[in-house]
Amino acid sequence: MLKICCQVKYRKNAVLAVENLLTASPEFFKGKSDLQVREWADESIQSMRKFWGNENIASATLHLDESTPHIHLYAIPLIEGKLNCREFLGGRKKLSDMQSHYANSMKKFDLERGVLGSRATHKTMKDLSTAAQVETPKLKVKKYTVLTKHESKLFGADEVETKEIKIPSLASAKAVLAQAKSVPLLRAKNKNLSDHIVVKDKLIRKLKSEAELSFMRATPLVDIAEKFGFIQDEKDKSVWVRDTLKVSINEPKFYDFKTGKGGGGAIDFVMYAEDTDFKNAVQLLSFEISPECAMRSVAQRQVRKCAQIIENPKPKVCRPVAVPFYKPDLFKWLNEVRAIPIPIIQNWWNKGLVYASSWNDGWQAIWKQSDNAYLRENPNTGFKGWVAGSNVEPLFIRDKNKRPAIVESHIDAMSLQALNPHLTPCIAARCF
Repeated sequence: MLKICCQVKYRKNAVLAVENLLTASPEFFKGKSDLQVREWADESIQSMRKFWGNENIASATLHLDESTPHIHLYAIPLIEGKLNCREFLGGRKKLSDMQSHYANSMKKFDLERGVLGSRATHKTMKDLSTAAQVETPKLKVKKYTVLTKHESKLFGADEVETKEIKIPSLASAKAVLAQAKSVPLLRAKNKNLSDHIVVKDKLIRKLKSEAELSFMRATPLVDIAEKFGFIQDEKDKSVWVRDTLKVSINEPKFYDFKTGKGGGGAIDFVMYAEDTDFKNAVQLLSFEISPECAMRSVAQRQVRKCAQIIENPKPKVCRPVAVPFYKPDLFKWLNEVRAIPIPIIQNWWNKGLVYASSWNDGWQAIWKQSDNAYLRENPNTGFKGWVAGSNVEPLFIRDKNKRPAIVESHIDAMSLQALNPHLTPCIAARCF
């Protein structure tokens, strides 16, 4: 818009741009999928392109942050190289024609135009609440004079005009009084209902947002990687590359060995790949993948995974070879970095429950949980994970009264044992 305006001479009071709000009644969007909403948005923008001219549309943004979807569209009123907003919107008739133009393009969605030429004005919730309340009727009491028998004789019966005066009955007066007393109660009840509706709407939006985040997080990382331009390595299928980024994906986690960054889930992956924060990552994902697509992607991923398990049974675990040369490095790291006492380290070492093995140009710590499960951790990069093929079993820590408690890792078991020497680590029904 700034570029166009700089090229065109215009008056100081000229209208540079016009904001258009495109929406429909909330009932129209109930039950609509994201695809149907986007079809409505595309048709709405196309309608405005025809009205303003394709080259005059500066921007159009679909907003889904409120309960009713709507579009903010900015148009430049440019005609034959000059700004002329009056030509588009000058007068009541042209404004009405614009609404009719938009309504005609919305007929394919069974949407109807508002009443043509209506004099209706916007009413707030406060106005509607006030109108719904019962107004207390006012009693009109006529003044009259009661003449005594002597006064009637004095003035004469013909000179006195007699009128029939109706006085409200006691029952009707009580009914009016009851209605008047009920007005404050109705006001309070209406306010409570309005507050309740607001709270419910906020809760629904929160639950909807949490559900969408859950679908996003559950989307397979390989699908997200493809969406954001990553290419799978031909030699190592678990590695994905884009420009200078090289990441290893092991659903649902990923790790970049070069930068030492990693995480779990689609949102963390987008934050890493696009170098952005949580809010922008969620917005990027919402543009790339809808909740319905995420559900289909997750289901397809699970079907492929089951097929792979049937065709390729889980391989047997390959036990990492112990390298005694790295024993001093292992003891030093566990003692100084992990704060595990030397006697506990030595006890685990003697039982073959912890040792060191080679890893690239260095070493890694290995914890033996069973003959078919080995946990590894690289002290330099902080990478931690199970050796391929490990059959993971529950890890417990048990006190002298044989009361068990589940722990997350071997380091937790060693730390608890350092704090409470009487504790004994266990695997399922076996104890170390």
